Amino acid sequence: MRRSVAIAVLLCVSIIVAACGSSTSATLPSTETTTSSSATPQSGTPAATLAPTTVASPAAATGSTSGTPPKITIATGFNPSMNSAAIYLAAEKGYYADAGLDVTIKDGSNPALLAQIGSGAIQFGVSTGDAVIPARAAGVPVQTVIQIFTKYPVGLITLSNGGPSISSPVDLKGLNIGVSQLSGSTYFGLLALLQAGNLTKDDVKITTIGFTELEALSQKHVDAAMTYLSNEPVNAKDAGIQTNALLVSAYVQLVSSGLVTSDEMVKDHPDIVQKVVDATVKAMNDELKTPDDAYQATIKRMPELTTEQDKQTQRDILTETLKYQQPIADHPTGWGDPAAWQTTATFLKRVGVITKDVDPLSCYTNQFVEQAK
Repeated sequence: MRRSVAIAVLLCVSIIVAACGSSTSATLPSTETTTSSSATPQSGTPAATLAPTTVASPAAATGSTSGTPPKITIATGFNPSMNSAAIYLAAEKGYYADAGLDVTIKDGSNPALLAQIGSGAIQFGVSTGDAVIPARAAGVPVQTVIQIFTKYPVGLITLSNGGPSISSPVDLKGLNIGVSQLSGSTYFGLLALLQAGNLTKDDVKITTIGFTELEALSQKHVDAAMTYLSNEPVNAKDAGIQTNALLVSAYVQLVSSGLVTSDEMVKDHPDIVQKVVDATVKAMNDELKTPDDAYQATIKRMPELTTEQDKQTQRDILTETLKYQQPIADHPTGWGDPAAWQTTATFLKRVGVITKDVDPLSCYTNQFVEQAK
């Protein structure tokens, strides 16, 4: 009974968490795919909704009876993209299976992802540090166990031809700036730039544009747009549109995407967490050394991309993405920066995203990447 009440609370706070979740630009249709690491990827196959009708505990979901591989779900939180290439590569190369795991990868947008991870309905998922911290503030017991993006990939872009001249955050004053929504990483990134320029939201006009950055800029609906710099400027360049960028990370280092699991998985199933981390980190290192393999593992999940130009754009996006996924010097791949977590927690409270202090140490752990084989 006590666990049922806790689960109900977690699912209710998912609405709060979704409002603080990350947003990711993509050029893909919103279809979900489900792929098991032990089977050939079924790209483009619609998956059932990720919102569960019944919630299983982590122990039930992983149910490792003797001789039966634990069943693990990893949700990427968005359509297939190069952001999650290492996860696809780990499945493609059989790293999860070699670790004795039966892993299913679920793609597709899922606003309730962190709540479902916290409840045990999903064991692992990709989310951002600026979503994990508000989730913990809302009582959702989740933490990051691998830092995938070590550099915040969000920034502001303008058109090189006809756009405003911006060299620092101070230059944002008076501009109409597009964000995907009034929450998530692009919005938080704008708040960080405004703070860096000693500006407030009253000094600019903020317009929600969804994931239509280039269209909004080209049609003069906005003067500038917040976006993922690992993605949209590449799309623009390959379409013959030149842009200028102002990086959030040049002024403040916030925590971006990582692999998240529940407190209960860390406490009660550390062996399974270690195996998932080992396999994923191994693939992350492979991706850095041989990115073409990661590209091939990911492009298989994008059957709607039929032209060579579209495929080349995705390859270019991977090249740009890897710039934001480089391991932190003198630390293992996947290691999270404690200073960045502290900065993110402090920033989110300062701008009113959270209203109480959250201990950054409760939001992440490096113990598994430090022991990764």
